Amino acid sequence: MELERICFHCCNFFMEVGVENLGVCMADEAILPFADEIYENENFDCCYELYLEKRYDGNQEACAQYEEVEIIGCYEEEDEDELRNELMHRPMDDVLAELSGADRNRIHRNVNILYPYISYRNESAFRGLLDFYNGLPGAEELEDVHTRIHIIDALERWGGPETVGALVNELKRTPSNNVTRKLYTVILKTLKRFPAELITEPIEKLLEEKKFSYKIKKRIEELLEPEDDGFLPRYFKTLE
Repeated sequence: MELERICFHCCNFFMEVGVENLGVCMADEAILPFADEIYENENFDCCYELYLEKRYDGNQEACAQYEEVEIIGCYEEEDEDELRNELMHRPMDDVLAELSGADRNRIHRNVNILYPYISYRNESAFRGLLDFYNGLPGAEELEDVHTRIHIIDALERWGGPETVGALVNELKRTPSNNVTRKLYTVILKTLKRFPAELITEPIEKLLEEKKFSYKIKKRIEELLEPEDDGFLPRYFKTLE
């Protein structure tokens, strides 16, 4: 059977585990230098910020480099149900125990393990990573920024007021400077994707409790501005 000619069905399209539909084109010249390491480790740790910049929805129409992926087999419905149940209900204490005191590379690896579980609403994975993140000090070094961006990307998959609270707390505990500029940008873009009713009160409280430079304050205040009628928050489903 011939597959629809979209990026998702191209052998050049590579997705991070647990990230529904989003991936990168491995034929992209910017990604090519990292390709071997990405395939070997089955993740984007070696170029994570580039991955966040380059990733897109695989359902779009494929380009001239399209090469249809070979489908070897498929899961039975029972297998899919079993996998979904495992992702939703597996206790994650063993993985979470390796976060504390671990080096940054190990933290990233364990966040990658937690990612698909959080995507499938595994409460143990989410709350464990949330507690770890909330317990971190303010970011000071560039490596701190990379680690926090990695964690934020995972927590965002859960959504909800607790994730909003953690992101706002990061803005409160971490100073805005040249080192943390990227972290602020990621957090503000992430918060913008949440419904206004989840972010308005925490943001207003943040602005009352902490003084920011005029430029940063303006960017934070923009989160409270109403969106166009056609805007649909990514995590609107969290209110259902």
